Amino acid sequence: MRTAAVLAAAMLLGAACVSTPPELPELRLPDISDGERSTYEVTRNDTVLYRTALTLTFDEELSDPAGSGAPVPTVVVTGSVQPVGAEVFFFDSSVVVSRRDSFLPLRSWRSIVTDMSELEIEGRYVPGRATITKRTVEGVVEEAVKLPWPTFVIDILQTFLRAVPPVSGTAFTMGVVVPIEFRTVPVKISVLGTKLVSTPLGDIMCREVVASSPNRELRFQYELAEPHRFVGMRDVSNETRMLLVEYEPGRPDSLLPER
Repeated sequence: MRTAAVLAAAMLLGAACVSTPPELPELRLPDISDGERSTYEVTRNDTVLYRTALTLTFDEELSDPAGSGAPVPTVVVTGSVQPVGAEVFFFDSSVVVSRRDSFLPLRSWRSIVTDMSELEIEGRYVPGRATITKRTVEGVVEEAVKLPWPTFVIDILQTFLRAVPPVSGTAFTMGVVVPIEFRTVPVKISVLGTKLVSTPLGDIMCREVVASSPNRELRFQYELAEPHRFVGMRDVSNETRMLLVEYEPGRPDSLLPER
C-alpha cells in the first residue's frame, strides 16, 4: 500500500511540474512594402564598428515538397554586415525564410567570411525540430536541434519584434535558435514605454522593447507609427548601439497583402 501511495504521489508531482506552452500575443506584420531596405551603423564609444543592412521581401512556396497543398505566404529577411574601415576584413550575410502569418522559420542560411576563415550554416525547420548543417574548411557537421514552442531564428529577432503589438506592458517568453551554436536560448520579451530617438533621418518617437536572456539584455526601439520601423538597439552587455541611418520603403504599390 505504501509503495502504491508513493508512486501515486510521484505521478501527481510529475504532472504538476509539466509546464504549459507560453501564449504569444497576436502577431501582425505592419504595413511593410515588398523590398523595404534599412541600413544601420553599429557603434561603441562613438566609433563606428560596421554597417548592417536588412531587406524584407515577400514570397510564397509550397507547403509540401511533392507539390500538394496550398502555397504558404512567406517573408524573407536578408541581412548583410560589412566593416567600415579597410583595416578589418569580414563579411557576414544571412537569409531567413519564415511563415508570414507566424514568423515560424522554414529555412535559414548564413555565410561568414574573414581573412582567416570561411563558414556556412544552413538550417531547415519543421515543427519541434531543426536540422542544422555547418560547413567549414575542416568539414561538415550536421545536428538535429529540438525546438521548444515557440522558437524563432535569432538572425531576425529585430524584425520579428516589429510584429509584436506595441502596447506597453506586453510580456511573454519564447525561444530563439542560434544555428551557429546548435542550440536554443529562452528569451523574455517586455514592451516598455516610449522614447524619442535621434537619428540622421530625424527624431523618431519609438516604443522600447527589451529582449533578455540569462546573460544578455538587448533594448530595441521601434517607431510608434506604421510601419513600426526598427530604429535602433542598445546591447547592454557589450555597450554597443545600432542606429538607423538610411531607409528605403520599397515599392509603394506592393504593401503586404491583407491577412
